[in-house]
Amino acid sequence: MKKNVFPALIFVCISMQAMNLTAQSCCSKPQSTQAFAMLTHDDKFVAAHLDPVPFNFTPESGKMVKFETKDGKAANAFSVPAQQESKKYLIVIHEWWGLNDYIKKQCEIYAKDFPDMNILALDLYDGAVAKNKEEASKFMGEAKEERVRAIITGMQAYLGNEAQCMTIGWCFGGGWSMQTAMMLDKQCKGCIIYYGMPEKDKEKLMTINFPILGIFAQRTHGFLLKFIIIFAMR
Repeated sequence: MKKNVFPALIFVCISMQAMNLTAQSCCSKPQSTQAFAMLTHDDKFVAAHLDPVPFNFTPESGKMVKFETKDGKAANAFSVPAQQESKKYLIVIHEWWGLNDYIKKQCEIYAKDFPDMNILALDLYDGAVAKNKEEASKFMGEAKEERVRAIITGMQAYLGNEAQCMTIGWCFGGGWSMQTAMMLDKQCKGCIIYYGMPEKDKEKLMTINFPILGIFAQRTHGFLLKFIIIFAMR
């Protein structure tokens, strides 16, 4: 049996205003990731998102990679290698828009902030990228849990047993950041959630043996993120 380290499960709420349960936000109520599909039918939730501004990004050092999954399909990810050989990985989970150029750019920013870590952004939509909120709602609603978990287990096999990982994600990706961390189990050193639905099953929560930083705020600060990553991967 795993040692209970439930005190390490720390949700830091920088702004308590964000915990107003009347807000139309994907993190307004702690639910399982399955509840994301229901949000696609919430007109207020969909309308609260502005369409992304067209943005084209040419990677400096990152590239798309593929790996196999147990369901027989190939999975995609955007990979930015560490500046020297390393078993440390920051696993990035995209928003409901998909693995777009904004996420790829953020990966290269992380690579510069943490040069001793490999950055890997998973594509949980199998290549689909939303141009507007209607497409994003459709893609998020169609994301099947079985396929998403197959991608995560495929990623774990791709990285190998010696990989030490942290996870980070936003909204849809925030919920899956936590689920990915739990699936990684002892290989996970920490988890960061931006506005995502946390796991609420008590039995599953009792198995967690890594720190979690949950950010549910109107304003966030980069220095706090950098501190938690450096601390967890030390």
